[in-house]
Amino acid sequence: MNKEFYKYVFFAILSIAISGCKSYEKAEDINWAELSKVKNPSVVLTSPDDAAKLALVGNLELNELRLKAASAANIAKETGWWEDPELDFDILRIIESADHPFLGGANLKFTIPLSGVNKASKKAAEAYHDVELQKIKAQELDVAIEAKKTIIAIYYNQMKIKALESYEKDAGIIRATKSAERLYKAGEYTLINLNGVKRQEHAREHERMELEDEKTELENKFRALAGLHPKTHIKLSFSLPHDKDIKLKEIDILSLTSHPIVKTALAKLEHTELELKTEILKQYPELKIGPLAGNEEGKDRIGVVAGITLPLWNRNRKGIAEAEANRNEARLGAINIWKSLALESNAAFVKAEKLLNHPPAPVGESKYADRLLEAGEMTPIDYLSTRDEILKQSLEEISWRASIATSITELSKYTTETL
Repeated sequence: MNKEFYKYVFFAILSIAISGCKSYEKAEDINWAELSKVKNPSVVLTSPDDAAKLALVGNLELNELRLKAASAANIAKETGWWEDPELDFDILRIIESADHPFLGGANLKFTIPLSGVNKASKKAAEAYHDVELQKIKAQELDVAIEAKKTIIAIYYNQMKIKALESYEKDAGIIRATKSAERLYKAGEYTLINLNGVKRQEHAREHERMELEDEKTELENKFRALAGLHPKTHIKLSFSLPHDKDIKLKEIDILSLTSHPIVKTALAKLEHTELELKTEILKQYPELKIGPLAGNEEGKDRIGVVAGITLPLWNRNRKGIAEAEANRNEARLGAINIWKSLALESNAAFVKAEKLLNHPPAPVGESKYADRLLEAGEMTPIDYLSTRDEILKQSLEEISWRASIATSITELSKYTTETL
């Protein structure tokens, strides 16, 4: 065999190997025009749970996490392969005069993973995939709770706006306002009296505008949570009954070990444990072995080439030290997350309990004031002041009910049923 033969063998093996390599594929172009279209002009929500379901499907961060989890699954699938074999090819020429001046040889070396590092790497990659899955579950819980709280806030915001609108259209309010203006023109009321009435009107108008602005902010927040188009109209088609006999159950902090955030931290701990095992296995030698063929002085020769690395100095000390540090940090992180959840859940429980035990004062009866006004036993200004106070009490009760509903929803993040 001469040097030409080795050359052909080398390029033949190289060509076969390269033919199995993956080729580049360009990412799909982004169709901005299609993305800008309003696909859902309006969404009708029949309950806070509806809002949670919609957000779980369309939330941008969740979909990004799902893509990362799919990528992690694909990476885990492709992890653990043996290292590619090495093909060496060499030709030497004898400078001095010789009958056969060329020396040629080739060897093919395979790395045999005796240490088990390939299997360990695959398990670590699978554990990382589990981390990404747990992140999704934790984010799903946060998104669902936040979507419910936002829709509840919109619901009670609309209740306040309706209360103000009803107040402004109330026959008694309109009659008393006109009476005050008439009495001012007749000289029975001073300008100070009339300005007091006008100030009340302006205060209510200002409050309604603030509520409209708050509603816009809340709707935009929900659109962002659910991944909706900025122009999508949100309509609520439900009512939230007020349960006066709510009984709170104190959170069992031990059950919080099943919380998705804690499970994510524990999955990270498991991943770092497997990473440490992988780094420890990397210090052990791998066997490199393969056939050897060549030609010397016109005579063919074959044999075997083999070798190992000797773990005398390096021993992957740096990799092991880093993996141990990551494992220890992950363990402490899991404990700290559980402790933080315990504090958060207790604070949520105390807040909800305090709200339930301290309801606002009962709302006054406007019909009684109406009768006094009609009977002439109450002046228009006193009537308007009384009704304004009743309105404030009504708005305070709505705010209290909103706080209760929000607190109960927040508390559900930590309950066994939700987990």
